[in-house]
Amino acid sequence: MSSISYTNFFVLLAMVVALFFILREFFTWYWKQNEIVSTLKKIEGHLEKLSHQNQGKNVPDAKSLDDNDKNNDI
Repeated sequence: MSSISYTNFFVLLAMVVALFFILREFFTWYWKQNEIVSTLKKIEGHLEKLSHQNQGKNVPDAKSLDDNDKNNDI
């Protein structure tokens, strides 16, 4: 390969990488993934806060809550 074909290859590679990052940003914006991630992090923080508040209290576990829901189904 000559130096021109190496140059063309690296220019094409740089363009493909740039296009990938541009399209990645567009699709994460379009599908609102950044907002979804921040919302999930907020939910996780609230759940951790509730978990720490309820430590030491008599709080039913998830299995017993599921069993109660099944028994109350009509």
